[in-house]
Amino acid sequence: ALSLLRRHMRFRTLAIIEVVSYVLSYGGLGIGLASQGWGVWSLVAATLGQSLLLTVLAYLAERHAVRPLFDWATYRPLVEYGGRMSAISFLEFVTGSLDTLLIGRLLGAAALGIYSRGWMLIGLPVYLLTTSISKVVFPSFSQVQADRPRLRSVYLSSITLIAALVIPICAGAAVAAPDIVRVMLGPDWAAAVPVLRVVCAAFGLSMVTMFAGVVCDATATLTPKLWLNLGYTGLLVGLFYGLSRYGLLGVAAAVVTGEVIRTGLYLLLMRRVLAVTVADVLGAYVPGLVAGGLVAGGLLGLRLLLPPLPAAVLLVAQMLTGAVLLLALAVGAPPARLRSVLHRLLGRVLEATPATGRFGQVLLALQQRLAQPT
Repeated sequence: ALSLLRRHMRFRTLAIIEVVSYVLSYGGLGIGLASQGWGVWSLVAATLGQSLLLTVLAYLAERHAVRPLFDWATYRPLVEYGGRMSAISFLEFVTGSLDTLLIGRLLGAAALGIYSRGWMLIGLPVYLLTTSISKVVFPSFSQVQADRPRLRSVYLSSITLIAALVIPICAGAAVAAPDIVRVMLGPDWAAAVPVLRVVCAAFGLSMVTMFAGVVCDATATLTPKLWLNLGYTGLLVGLFYGLSRYGLLGVAAAVVTGEVIRTGLYLLLMRRVLAVTVADVLGAYVPGLVAGGLVAGGLLGLRLLLPPLPAAVLLVAQMLTGAVLLLALAVGAPPARLRSVLHRLLGRVLEATPATGRFGQVLLALQQRLAQPT
């Protein structure tokens, strides 16, 4: 039922079901059992209760046949597709865990703690963003998989939009790394600052590369993707062992180098699947790179101009400055490609929701502004 809801792009219904099942299971059942002295079993019960409630609510929202179907002809394509997807998912899990596994073995537990905290500060928010977007992008790409020109356009537009958001966030986090670490972890974790700065580059690339992987999934281009991930796994192992002699920064550099190479490999694969050129993809990155440079430069200037302040105050000031600069670029003078993507996106939003009320009028005015030539 959950898969059918995603396939039919009923994300509002999905969000309501997930929130209701979570609140009732943890806020009601979990806390209720905990107050009665059930200890850790209250969490177990809340987890099981959420799964059960999610199943029931999803089925009520999206009814489907429940009679078992014993027909190999029906299952065969699903097994073939699912088998390759499982292998790819396992390889992606391995490559995502190699750095922590090898650091713990080669550099020790203390180095692993520093690296994992630095990685978490940018990795966790980007992971949550990636997970949320991929749930929407996969069914969207799947619906237009047979129309390759349209899929190519959606793919490039997705890169443009997300790069313009993620690259500035990563660039800003790299500049503000000392204050992020001091506020979030404390002054004793200063060794995590250079790690955070280096891995920001990797996450800026991986978030955008995600769309190429989703295109492969949506078009069932799984065998090339499987070989790509096999090669990437071997490459990472070699990079980690070769650069681990330089400590945590060497491992972080290996992650970035591997991500750059993986981005190039996916670019070559997209040339085959969607007939996109290198210039097309690099052009989709340009608005994000411009925004990243603007945000990084603005935060560097702010740090130079402001007097010594508490780390928390300085971090809030940098976050607000980065948000204002990014909004000013998107509304005031966006690059041509970003302007086009934002104009089309607002058009679709206004088609789904009439421009009534103050917020709707603001969206309409913004769309009209984006339609004007620079």
